[in-house]
Amino acid sequence: MMFSLILAIPRDGFDPDTADVSRSSAATGISVLCGSLILEMFRYLYLRVYINGEEQVKRLCHANESPFSDLSSALALGLGFGITYSLLMYGGVLEASLEPQDYFHDSCPNISMFIISAFNALMFQVLSVSISVIMMKAMRHSKWQRIWRLVVGVLLHVTTASLSILNTAGYCGAGMSFVCLVVLASVPITKYIV
Repeated sequence: MMFSLILAIPRDGFDPDTADVSRSSAATGISVLCGSLILEMFRYLYLRVYINGEEQVKRLCHANESPFSDLSSALALGLGFGITYSLLMYGGVLEASLEPQDYFHDSCPNISMFIISAFNALMFQVLSVSISVIMMKAMRHSKWQRIWRLVVGVLLHVTTASLSILNTAGYCGAGMSFVCLVVLASVPITKYIV
């Protein structure tokens, strides 16, 4: 029942002919916000486990320094999260692109859904790597330094995910442009924070 409240879909089914568009848009926004926050919570928890595991390895190896590099570990984490996110969110559409036909969404009749999905998959892959590098560095700092870095990572994800909703709201060109701008801005932000 809670899941149907979050998605604002009645338990007896969803009828697109009688759907309330404003309610559906609000539900999409809520589900994107919740999904982004949950994903970033799991990224943070994974990094906590990583830091604890790293301490155990240092203790077992009797080493003062970690045998792992923060940058390579953050890149691996970002690629893993990004590939998983891309497959879950866009895998079905990207798989359908192997067929000879083309699909268009009613809200975006000029750009193929395959192009939109591939673009979003790429952008979220780059964003995931940037966020992972930011959060890995956040875990190495004191409490207040950690908090603001974590907030920057979460805000980057929530902002980009929210802007991607524009692709299905009739503003696909603007949605893709804004997503691209935020992701491109995340690279110098990552460089500055690191």
